[in-house]
Amino acid sequence: MDIERLAELAAMDLSTFIQSENNVKYKIVIPLLQSFDHQHLDLEHAAQGSRIDINIGNKIIIETKALGQNLDMHVQQLSDYCGRERPVLAILTNGRSFRIYSPLWRQQRTFPETIIFSFDIKDFGNVQLLNRLEKILGLKNYQSGEFFDYIEQREKEILKANREIDELKQSKAGEVSALKIELSKLKEELQELTTQIKLREQAIAENESQQMPEIESLASDLFLPIITPYAPIIPANRIMQPRNTDEVHKKGERLVINNHRNGVLAYGYLLDDGRFTVLNGSTISKGTAPKFQTSARGAFELRARYCSDGTINSNNQFTRDVAFNSISQAASFILGDSKNGNKEWTKE
Repeated sequence: MDIERLAELAAMDLSTFIQSENNVKYKIVIPLLQSFDHQHLDLEHAAQGSRIDINIGNKIIIETKALGQNLDMHVQQLSDYCGRERPVLAILTNGRSFRIYSPLWRQQRTFPETIIFSFDIKDFGNVQLLNRLEKILGLKNYQSGEFFDYIEQREKEILKANREIDELKQSKAGEVSALKIELSKLKEELQELTTQIKLREQAIAENESQQMPEIESLASDLFLPIITPYAPIIPANRIMQPRNTDEVHKKGERLVINNHRNGVLAYGYLLDDGRFTVLNGSTISKGTAPKFQTSARGAFELRARYCSDGTINSNNQFTRDVAFNSISQAASFILGDSKNGNKEWTKE
């Protein structure tokens, strides 16, 4: 094997190469075969009405194409040649790319599947490849017949590699399937965590607000005064303007909650001491919010008590006037959820 000559082929500048079939044959393919000691080459070998570019003892045939040719377009032609000549090896090349087939490989169903090597001209600088090619192309092995054994070994090597590839693909497919299941579970957990986060954020917002019906209810049950924080002292030059009087509920002014969707129609008014009276005949909601018991415990317990003692009848109506500790406690009681009374009660 002439390694130096093969290295020269690997370093060849194909950008200035004349892209003709003859150029490929005489400047690349023949030097390649000569590098493996093949000197007696049958050029333009007649084959039942056609001609094969290079024939070596009817055991190796080489079909050459111009440099820019797509080899996929010529596989069938090589297959036809092999069907007539029955060679042991068949080589298809355009000078840049090389494909070596084993046409007698019986374990493959189609000719394209019999490919045993595929490489580029630059790979002639790869010693590992050259050692493999010498086993099947070297003149000494060709003459002794050992190249038959090397071709068979290569076929077995490819079959083993294909099995390993299939096993790896199946293994990876199993891993992907398991990862998809795990990802689906993580998404479900994330959705649950997102829901829990929102509930806790809502609870924090409600607890941080000054409208806490459960505290107001507890204070009412124990007859405790509700202590409101002192208003900050504002300098004279920064006196804040009062809110629009339309936004402030006046004491004794008749107010209403009208929520047809929940079956609510309630009337009431503010007392002088800050409590709120709901009038007889007012209706409460048919249902309550899931978080009612925890977000407005005082209003929840009052509702349970009044529904059992007859203050609220079977039609969800008040049977008497009822005074609540605050306007928010009254709204929460009626709507079955933690509510801001100043927003829910409106002018009649």
